[in-house]
Formats: sequence, structure tokens, C-alpha cells
Amino acid sequence: MLARFLERIRLWAAAAVVAAVAGGLSAVFPPSHAGADSDPVCPRSATTEAIAEPGRLVTKFDLTAFRHHKSRRVMNAVHKWPGQVRIEFGGTPYPYRDHVERVVRDLSCLTKLLIYIHEKNQEEPGLHANFHVAMFTRDELDALGRREKLDAESLKYYFCYVVLGLDLQLGDADDLFAAIGIVDDLSEAETRHCFVRLMTRALGLFADSDVVQPSLFSPDGAELDYLPINDKIILRTLYDPRIEHGMKREDAMEIARQIIPELVKAVRERGVEALYQR
Repeated sequence: MLARFLERIRLWAAAAVVAAVAGGLSAVFPPSHAGADSDPVCPRSATTEAIAEPGRLVTKFDLTAFRHHKSRRVMNAVHKWPGQVRIEFGGTPYPYRDHVERVVRDLSCLTKLLIYIHEKNQEEPGLHANFHVAMFTRDELDALGRREKLDAESLKYYFCYVVLGLDLQLGDADDLFAAIGIVDDLSEAETRHCFVRLMTRALGLFADSDVVQPSLFSPDGAELDYLPINDKIILRTLYDPRIEHGMKREDAMEIARQIIPELVKAVRERGVEALYQR
């Protein structure tokens, strides 16, 4: 399964390159789908979590949304999904599928994106999954390491990894894809953490920073299997309609300095539901 999964990623990337060279191919996605829940039930409650001061959240937003997760180079434009996120599973045990579905609900409530589990038997012509979630056995991973002559340290990358169409900047915005792979011999806690961290990262929160704690996107966030309130504020800021996909970083940061204090005030008054865009 792992080899097929990686080959599929290579094909996506190649198709995106062709689209970019050709000037971009825009897919036209319908506003709804038979298998999609267009109005998820969003939790509505006060939060007991500590909310960071707006200035620190502005810094966190800049470091997380505009830094490459590996090279740490500054990205000078906003990267976020402009349309539907259609998730397809491959080899994912059902206990984790339930967890992923809860993550999907939270991400959809915060971003106002239509994010849903895409069932192959409900496919419409021209409408395919663009977000793939798969689990692999350790035997498959070890076989990959032998075939690719990877050392033990390099192989660790594949324990919990994500391939980001947003990060690759290939093709038209409507041709975005993401792929998540997790090896199945991680502990349950590590697996749950990987799912929520990588699914959120795939939406545009790329880099880690320890400016605000606790955070999934920090060196100390490895035990978290949920999105803390401050990360929710950061994600909600990225997907505020005032910040547009492709907007220059300096323009987006100016707007973020307005949005974040608004959100902090609203959450302190009304709880987490103040972040929802439904």
C-alpha cells in the first residue's frame, strides 16, 4: 500500500506541474455533494483554556502561516484552501476514522470550508478526493527503507508525514491536494496527535513556534490530540474572508492585527462558538 500511495503522490505532483506549465487548469466544483454534511454540528461552550494576549497570537500567526516547515524560509503570500476538501481513507482503522471525523467537524466549523469524507461509491463525474489519509504497516515502511536505501533517521520521516499541495505551490489553486501517511505501530496517543496536527497543517499552518503554548505547532505539542483554543484562533484568522488566498504577507499581517484582537475579545465573552463561521 505504501508504494502505491507514494506513487500516487508523484502522479499528483506531475499533473500539477503540467497544469502550471499549461497556464493552470481550473476545476469547477459544485457547492454541495450527496455525501457531504454542509452544516456540521459545532460545539458551543465556554473555554477554560488560557487565551494568549493578541500581540503574541499575531506573532504566532506570522511564524506559523508564513514559514516553510522544513527550510524556515519566509513565504510572501497567503496559502489556504479556496474550496472543498474531500477526504479519502486508505487502510485507516475505524477507531481513528471516528477521530478524524471529529477533527473534520472542528476544522470545517473554524474555516467555513466544506470538508467531508468522500465515499467512492458516491462519486460524481469529475469530482474526486483531494485529501488522502492512509495508514501503513511497519513491514511496508521497512520494505520502503530497504528499497530506497534509507537510514533509520530518514525512515522516521515516514512515521507521521504530510505532503502539501499548498506548500508545493503547483498548478491552479483549485487543483490543490494533500496526503497524510502514518505508520500503524505508533501508540494510540501518537497516532491521534498525528492526525489532528497534520490535517490542520495541510490547511495552511505550516511551521512550529513556541511563542504560544500549548500549541500543536510547537516542540512541546507532541502530546496533544486536539486543537487548543489559541491554535483555533490562528486557524480562524487565516480563514477569515478578509484574508484572501494569494494575498501578500504584509497585507495579510496588517489585517491579522485587526482580526486577532476581535477574536480574543469575542472568545472571552462568548466561548469557542465565537470562532465559528457558519
